Amino acid sequence: AFSEPKNVRIIDIKEGTKSIGGKAFSGCKKLKKIYIPNSVREISDDAFYGTNNDLIIYCKKGSYADVFLERKGIRHKTK
Repeated sequence: AFSEPKNVRIIDIKEGTKSIGGKAFSGCKKLKKIYIPNSVREISDDAFYGTNNDLIIYCKKGSYADVFLERKGIRHKTK
């Protein structure tokens, strides 16, 4: 979905989005923040493959994204 955009730094996924597919953010080397809404109920295991190590993902505590990211050991913050 967002694969290879060179200058994208922040992505705010729209409420109502149900899933994040495989390698959705692949090659987004300048990406610093992703906001994931509560509506997301499925995230591919490789959705964040190839992203910047400085990336911080924001989601609601206890949401599907929070549980998924915690289980995968992916850096994130909850609100």
